[in-house]
Amino acid sequence: MNGPTTIETVSPRWQKKFDLLEKVCGGHITSLSAILWNKAPAGGQKPTFKDTLILTCWPAFVFGFLWYFYKGMWKKALVFVGISVVLSVLLDIFFGEKFETAALGVGIGYSMFVGRMATVDYYRQVKQGFNDWW
Repeated sequence: MNGPTTIETVSPRWQKKFDLLEKVCGGHITSLSAILWNKAPAGGQKPTFKDTLILTCWPAFVFGFLWYFYKGMWKKALVFVGISVVLSVLLDIFFGEKFETAALGVGIGYSMFVGRMATVDYYRQVKQGFNDWW
């Protein structure tokens, strides 16, 4: 990517996601907004299933922390690398021989979490200028 991303340089697809995120969250977008999508905070509206599909960042769902590195959010990418390592170690300790089955379930849940967080994090980076997590 060349230079910092600004609201003027994001694609129309991201503009649509940002507008929908603002509508769903009622304009109060924090780092926890991805977790609270289905709660419809004050001023927001409950998203439909289609809205949830639009708001999920599918490249982040598939590529996880690599997407965060690509978008310049390396602090968050490092946090997600650490979470991945800790989850792998814990699953191996607790599930041993059944590691693959447990890892599949946890991996899908983790990917959904990252996919939902990515849209909010990218919004916060582009529109609010936040690139936090330490």
